This record gives sequence, C-alpha cells and structure tokens, in this order.
Amino acid sequence: MKRPRSRRPRQPVLGPLGTHSDGKISPDDQGDLNLAVGIVSEKNLVHISFGTQLTWIGLPPDAARSMGEALIRAANQLDAERSLP
Repeated sequence: MKRPRSRRPRQPVLGPLGTHSDGKISPDDQGDLNLAVGIVSEKNLVHISFGTQLTWIGLPPDAARSMGEALIRAANQLDAERSLP
C-alpha cells in the first residue's frame, strides 16, 4: 500500500550536488551547490545557508543576479516586518 503523498512542496537539499555545470575552475572546486536565502526576524538578519563548509563561491552572471535579487527580497521582507505596528 502506498503512503499518501504530502501536498507540501519538497524543500531542495542544501549543499554540494556532485556536479560541475561550468567545469571545474580550480583544484578545490566543490562543484554545484544548492543554497537557501532566508531571514531571522528576531535578529533582523538575512541568512544564507550553504549546507556545507566552503571558502568561496563562483557564479555565472545570471546566478549572481538571482542571488542578489534573493538577498534584496529577504532584506525588503525584514524591513516590511519591522514597519508593521
């Protein structure tokens, strides 16, 4: 008997994916990575979770813009929360 599937969307697994979509750019390149941008309202902080320890990230231009937009959305969300009565 199959278990009923959850209606909640699956959260992506954070951390290394084991692939190198843009090729390996240096010997210490850990490859593609899922990350998450969120907020910690109580501390008024934007939080980036990489799911692993890392020393650097390299992003193609579109991915860099997407990450920047995600950071700005999170910062705007914090600002909006702080302005609520």
